[in-house]
Amino acid sequence: MVVSYLLSTSCGKNNTPVTANDAPSILIIGAGLAGLAAAQSLMKQGYTVRVLEARDRLGGRTWTSNYWDDAPLDMGASWIQGSEGNPITELAEKIATPLVMTNYNNAIAYGVRGQPFTAKEDQIIEQLEKNGKRRSPPLKTEMRINLCRPSLKMYLI
Repeated sequence: MVVSYLLSTSCGKNNTPVTANDAPSILIIGAGLAGLAAAQSLMKQGYTVRVLEARDRLGGRTWTSNYWDDAPLDMGASWIQGSEGNPITELAEKIATPLVMTNYNNAIAYGVRGQPFTAKEDQIIEQLEKNGKRRSPPLKTEMRINLCRPSLKMYLI
């Protein structure tokens, strides 16, 4: 990820195309958004690029868990940290992805039906999180969600 991020932030600075004879082959580690953006930019400049990904899918942190048939879950990359000067922000804008600024002082949590949680529901969720952190060893995200699912059933579709 770090290598692909560095490549994606620096590869656009020199837009002089290289010829097939003098272009080195470049290996990008990680097929997340930064790795794919780096590969695209380098290929446009004439480099031969290969992308190596450890998982059986593209996208890095950008993926939807279909662990439960009735409840697809966004598992990441729904927030861009440090949007100013971030090449990911530029890419999101280029493909017309709607961007919303985070207001840290006025956050609202929403349920699966798009309605804001009530104050009581917020308290229930906070208590579940506290209990889960206090009583259990570190668990994978899907396991934590699965454990909380029965308690949250009335809030899920």
